Amino acid sequence: MNKNRHSFMLAFIAIISTTSLNLFASATTQAPLLQQLPLVNHFPSLAHKIAYTPLGLLPTPLEKQAQAAKMLQIETLFIKRDDLSGALFGGNKVRKLEFLLGQATAEQANHVVTWGQPGSSHIAATAIYCHQLGLPCTCMYLPIPNQPQNERNLQLTKDHGAIEESYRGFGAREQALYKKNVSHRQQTGKSMFFLPEGASDVLGALGFVNAVCEVAEQLKNEQEPFPDYIYILSGSSGSAAGLLAGLDLMNIKTTPVIVALTPDAYLNQQRDKIEKLYTMIMQFIMHLDLRINTYKEPQNTVLYRHGFTIQSEKQLQITAARTQALCLEQLNYKLDPVFATRLWSAFLLDCTAELLHNKRVLLWNTGSLATA
Repeated sequence: MNKNRHSFMLAFIAIISTTSLNLFASATTQAPLLQQLPLVNHFPSLAHKIAYTPLGLLPTPLEKQAQAAKMLQIETLFIKRDDLSGALFGGNKVRKLEFLLGQATAEQANHVVTWGQPGSSHIAATAIYCHQLGLPCTCMYLPIPNQPQNERNLQLTKDHGAIEESYRGFGAREQALYKKNVSHRQQTGKSMFFLPEGASDVLGALGFVNAVCEVAEQLKNEQEPFPDYIYILSGSSGSAAGLLAGLDLMNIKTTPVIVALTPDAYLNQQRDKIEKLYTMIMQFIMHLDLRINTYKEPQNTVLYRHGFTIQSEKQLQITAARTQALCLEQLNYKLDPVFATRLWSAFLLDCTAELLHNKRVLLWNTGSLATA
């Protein structure tokens, strides 16, 4: 067996769960939808083994910005416009929910439960797309100090009929969740369908494995080689882990640059979380088809360069206003103050340091990027 291949036999026990068995039983009815997925185009054997429901406006545009590249002294700049991923609600959550809510639909779930910060993109997106699918949704909140709440997302969550509940701590929430699920199962004969915070588990991360396949097809159609660097923002780890796994499954050599949404509470917190989820994705893919080459750890050199320490967090904050002004003046783009600004600030810091001189770069934009 190839030395890069997995032989995690113990992982089979963890992965062969009720959920994964349901994947085999239910995905066959979705084969026509799955045939359209870039993931299935590249790995046809997965067509009958995963569940999926279309929610987003995919593929999202891949823009080539020649003027900006020249100004920044890099060879090529691509912008992956995932801010345009959904008519109802865009960003990176749509890709994840296509697989998670696809599984919920395949299991004929009758209630979805998730948790997170009030006003988060994940909560709003889950409420919106559950409403679109006719799935009742409960959002369970925990108090998070010093975290500003997005008023627009709060309103969207309410407008789409989500049941909102607040708890003092993890223990109270877990106890309520257990009781709620037992009662629901007694009344309906079904367990609730649980979505993790940030939609960041193996199924959610498949959305970004699929996204890598999508970009590869777009670049091939444009007869463009793959970029030297890919910048992506990471909060709950699912997008970044899916990106790393997708690159390796497609055997694409590049340098992913992971930008932290929030600084680490302890050393290497985000990296460990991403790489743990990467391993779980690979185990899952191996379980679905042993013929697909999978790996124990990321094969590309991954740069965790921005926002992971207090010092680099301050650098991003200092750069933010300059980044917004530069993008508005030179590119006519108005950046949202959190997601897009953070990603572009990290990118511009590396341009200033000449890390990217004469390199090909892709910015995976998930925040709002509006023409001013």
